Amino acid sequence: MQDLVNRIGQKLVPEGSELLFAFKVVPDPIPSAETLATGTIYVSTGMISMLDNEAQLAYVLAHEMAHVAKEHWKER
Repeated sequence: MQDLVNRIGQKLVPEGSELLFAFKVVPDPIPSAETLATGTIYVSTGMISMLDNEAQLAYVLAHEMAHVAKEHWKER
């Protein structure tokens, strides 16, 4: 599962992007996705289990990546 999440996530990183991203699967049955300012994105196994396909996983990862790109961490 970790390899799949990382592979999909890395395909979403724009070519030439200066931002670095890491995608990590967290063994937790509660659905969640979180992002650190460093570009590390955590997705729980509970979230992954709710998704129907890779496109939905890509959406979740892209959403979290946008938080990093838009520097939403500064608002906390």
